[in-house]
Amino acid sequence: MIKKILVAATFVVALPATAQIDTWDLDDGVKSTNTTYFESLNVDGLLDNNSLTITGWSDTGIGGTIEAGQLKYSNTYGLMLVNQNEPDNNPHHSIDSYDTYFDMVLLSFDQAIDLTRFGIGWAQEAKPQNLYRADISVAAFTGSGTANVAANTWSGLASSGDWATIGEYRDVEDYTYQDVASDVTSKYWLVGAYNPIFQNPGEVTGQWASANNDGFKLASINGITMASSKPSSVPEPSSIAILGLGLLGLCSMRKKRS
Repeated sequence: MIKKILVAATFVVALPATAQIDTWDLDDGVKSTNTTYFESLNVDGLLDNNSLTITGWSDTGIGGTIEAGQLKYSNTYGLMLVNQNEPDNNPHHSIDSYDTYFDMVLLSFDQAIDLTRFGIGWAQEAKPQNLYRADISVAAFTGSGTANVAANTWSGLASSGDWATIGEYRDVEDYTYQDVASDVTSKYWLVGAYNPIFQNPGEVTGQWASANNDGFKLASINGITMASSKPSSVPEPSSIAILGLGLLGLCSMRKKRS
């Protein structure tokens, strides 16, 4: 009997907390209302103390090197990114792939997350006709230390072994959510207009998406902060006391019977 109770108690003590999906609504980090550019956007999750910092990047440098862009936000349309070689107008001030430049935003979290979904606002796919949708790429940093994209190239990142392609999502409609299915957890994620550099292994170019004609504006991020979903291996003192008293009582009953 005592052995059975100990086994049951072990399962109770090791029972993991229910993992909850957190939301980073970019409305909560707004610095301006569609008028002022900024270098980064900071947003806190609704459930966990896990802050998100967003920066914008594009391969506008010499030789396709990655340079920082300027961010702007509209609570009607979403987060925009203007790279160093494009004007501030539609569709260029979206997170886009127009004019052969590929824009991506870097999501940097205080703690690693399992990215489960993202939401977009305005979107446009320009070819063959102007459609309110976009093809989108997502990649996660799987290396060690801090992710750094500046002065690198998209092809350099993809071949470094430090970034994993999570998915290419075709024809994501404007003002909708896109689910992300992955076993990867990371503090750093790239989300941008479909970038053929980040193809999944074995994908035929153009099979899922076409480049150089997509733009969208990011509205929200969802994910599970991994630190909050880890099981607790140390029981509360009160739980230990109750368990101990129960075992002592059982031992006493056995002695009386004998």
